[in-house]
Amino acid sequence: AVGGGDLPAAWERAGAEQVLSLGAFLEKQLVESLCPQELQPLVRFFIGCLDERGYLTVSMEEAVASLGRDAEELQAALFWLQSLEPAGVGASTLAECLLLQLQRQGPGESLAAKLVEKELLDDVAQGRWKRLMQG
Repeated sequence: AVGGGDLPAAWERAGAEQVLSLGAFLEKQLVESLCPQELQPLVRFFIGCLDERGYLTVSMEEAVASLGRDAEELQAALFWLQSLEPAGVGASTLAECLLLQLQRQGPGESLAAKLVEKELLDDVAQGRWKRLMQG
């Protein structure tokens, strides 16, 4: 077969290029942002901990342990990362990603924001309407 074994390698390369381009895109925004100079290395650390979908692959506890910085400072750096485009970047879960996107759209009083905040997405997906009515 023509190029039989090449496809997965090509996919891996495309995936790696996507991560690289997301990282480069975030780096460009960071440099142009008003992010304080002392936080920028911490934001870069978090950028390095993103997977190809833009999800964070490190917990706050792991970040504190590996960097030896206090959680408040790291939380501020993560906040800066999450303020960049695309909306939802730097989230740890789908729910957090959706919430970040919804917050970017305006006041979090929308039905969608409430469903995400109250962790009712599974109920929506499974059609558990009675439980939703109680929420």
